[in-house]
Amino acid sequence: MVMGGTEQQVTQAGPAQSMQEAAGGRVLKPRAVRRAEEAERRARETEKRLTLEAAREAAEAAAERQSKLRRANEEFADFVEGMAASMASGKDRQSEQQQEREQRRREAAAAAQAAAERQKQEQEQADLLKSLAGMFRSFAQQTQPAAAAAAVVAAFSPAAAAFRRGGAEQPQPLPLTFLGGRRANDVQLILKPVRALRRRAYFYRVLSPRMVAADAAEAVEADDGAPSASPPKLERQQQQGQVREGTAEAEGPEQQPEGVEAAAAAPRLRPRYDLAGRAFKPRQRFQYSDNVKRVVRKSKLAAGGGAAIAANAVTAAAAAAGPAVGARAGREAREDSEVEAEEDPRGEYNSAAEVVNDMYEQIMGVRLPERAMYGRRAEVLAAMTPKDVQTNVRAWIDACGRDYALAFHAKEPLLLAQSPQALLLSLEAISTVFELTPEAAVEAALRSPQLIGLPQEQLRGTVEAVSEALEIGLQEAGKIVMRHPVLALREAASPVAQRVALLGALLPVSRDKLRQVLRQRPLLLSKSLQSLAGFMINASTALSLPLFDVSLMIAGAPGVTGVSSARLASRWESLQRATSLHPAWREQLASISPPSLGRCLVANDAAFERLQAVAELGLAGDEDFAKFKRVLTMAGGRFDGLLARKRRDLALLGAAASVAKPKLVKAAANPAEATV
Repeated sequence: MVMGGTEQQVTQAGPAQSMQEAAGGRVLKPRAVRRAEEAERRARETEKRLTLEAAREAAEAAAERQSKLRRANEEFADFVEGMAASMASGKDRQSEQQQEREQRRREAAAAAQAAAERQKQEQEQADLLKSLAGMFRSFAQQTQPAAAAAAVVAAFSPAAAAFRRGGAEQPQPLPLTFLGGRRANDVQLILKPVRALRRRAYFYRVLSPRMVAADAAEAVEADDGAPSASPPKLERQQQQGQVREGTAEAEGPEQQPEGVEAAAAAPRLRPRYDLAGRAFKPRQRFQYSDNVKRVVRKSKLAAGGGAAIAANAVTAAAAAAGPAVGARAGREAREDSEVEAEEDPRGEYNSAAEVVNDMYEQIMGVRLPERAMYGRRAEVLAAMTPKDVQTNVRAWIDACGRDYALAFHAKEPLLLAQSPQALLLSLEAISTVFELTPEAAVEAALRSPQLIGLPQEQLRGTVEAVSEALEIGLQEAGKIVMRHPVLALREAASPVAQRVALLGALLPVSRDKLRQVLRQRPLLLSKSLQSLAGFMINASTALSLPLFDVSLMIAGAPGVTGVSSARLASRWESLQRATSLHPAWREQLASISPPSLGRCLVANDAAFERLQAVAELGLAGDEDFAKFKRVLTMAGGRFDGLLARKRRDLALLGAAASVAKPKLVKAAANPAEATV
């Protein structure tokens, strides 16, 4: 039995061993397993092939988009070059035609002037001949020739006749009018009423502070035998005397009061410079935190005086701390707002201006702003001697008081190097050109100190140029010039009309549309074309739009130029992320026009959160929120009201549904009662 079992096991193991040997030592898998593995391998190969094809198609699509964008940008560049070429050729043709017209006009004017001069000479000769003939006839008709000859001599020499008569000299008449004839060109002069212009002395009195009644009472008590005034009062009296002298000098000798009574009747001055109206308080800002200032003071104390030694010490200290100062200056943001667009950078730090700043602090108690120590401002201030600083500061205090002097110097430190007389003349010009009251003229000068020192003709010419270029009134043009004083500064080198023509090359719209854009965004007139072109390039990169679409976006929404490129990119990403929450919004974003996109990107960051709130409430399909552009550009109060009303409606619907649900459940449980 054992032998039989062994033979049977050998017989059963024989085929398996033979199969293993036939497979070369490998274990053969069942057919179903092999088929499953083959299907899985084919699926992996198919998936890999599809992935590669999708990646290749995506790369081709991206390359195609980049190619289209590049071609569109090249077309826009060709368009701008064509505009430049046409403008250059048109300018040449226009200049030639203008030269021809100017030549013809000059020739016609010269011919007309020559004809007028010739006619005038002929008329004068004819009148002279007629008068001579009349004189001869009158002389021939006189019974006493000697008297007639004396009358002729008296007519031609009235001074000699008056001397002989011993009387006052009479006004010299026209020749031969003594015969009784009508004078040549004898017309009646009618004077038109002339509007009285404010003189410099008026602005001087507006700026100079006045005394109060209490000080007058103190003066009366002092006259009655009171003790002598204290040193502060003496100083105030000296300041008041200086202000009176300055006022008298500005008014001129013809308007100075004569006698003691006129001097007593003159307006008295307030000692503490309490200004009527708006009070300008200088801001006590924290000074720059570096070691240069401390080094300056220590070096000055060690030197014991001497501006040159202190300046050398400051220069050495600044050279040692140069990298730190430069890095800090680069990190600081501009202090001026966008209204003062394109102001020159502050430049390099100038340590020599610290001496002037310390001198100013000793007199006024406040240091000049930090930007006074950099660039052109520092160069101008460093050229002043301590005596010049003291003289100019005292002149400003005497002219307009300490508060106004601090306000003007804090706004523009370069005014310290100018005489306050320039301020008074500029106030006259500002008041005349912009038709402002004296108080408003002072406020305008404080807002835009760049206008101080500009001639009145330049201001008036700039206002007229803006009015003509934008087709607006002189009053609106004046407001634009006051908001953007750089227009008046650049009018001589770059006229407004030329800037408008150049902007038309970058913004391919009609002239009427361009004027409308500039009226909405006058800052574009003060921007340089290089900065605008740089913004267009950065916006095209951030938004993946052709330059032509970017130009249309600027023309449709000029305010987009006030948004930085980084903020544009972040808002574009936020807009894409918010519109992806609803299919209709995605379709609207895909087909949005460049001007509409610009209006959406101008919206603040809080407006983009509205889309998230609307999507979370499930109101994206509502008629009031169906268009995301309307949601972004809607006024904040209107959006909050609509959203609150929609939330109340949703709450009422939820409450109604919660009340109706138990009734439906009860009706389903008792069909008979529900039927009854």
